[in-house]
Amino acid sequence: MSSVAVVSGQILCVYSPHLPACANAPRPKTLVTAANVDPGTPQSGRRVKPAYTDWTRPDADVGTVRREMAACGYTDFDMPSDTMKLNDVASAQLCMLDKGFRYGWSYQALLCRTTPSLSACRGKSIDAAHCCAAPTAAGAK
Repeated sequence: MSSVAVVSGQILCVYSPHLPACANAPRPKTLVTAANVDPGTPQSGRRVKPAYTDWTRPDADVGTVRREMAACGYTDFDMPSDTMKLNDVASAQLCMLDKGFRYGWSYQALLCRTTPSLSACRGKSIDAAHCCAAPTAAGAK
């Protein structure tokens, strides 16, 4: 009998089928809380853009971004926070910043900002004015 991880009423293997634990996991609709929801589609109706699209540098194309992410320790280029330890993601984010990449989210979205107690974050300074996208006003899209 295979097990399917359920997180907040969602079926993890539907959104992260590449995980080793999901290799032979069935897609049962019985674990979804709403009867009219297909677990094969995101409930919001839109897909989240891959994490590699959040990193930019003037001289870098998508292939370069993915290679540099791998060199920095990313093991997942789509949704690293789903499959990697938070400390590892924080370390990889800092590495990308050190390599001159700009983060597509505001400074507040960096793990070292939201969770400064992570060991990868201690003693690291981040140039908030140049590292990331400008913050958006509350309620703005």
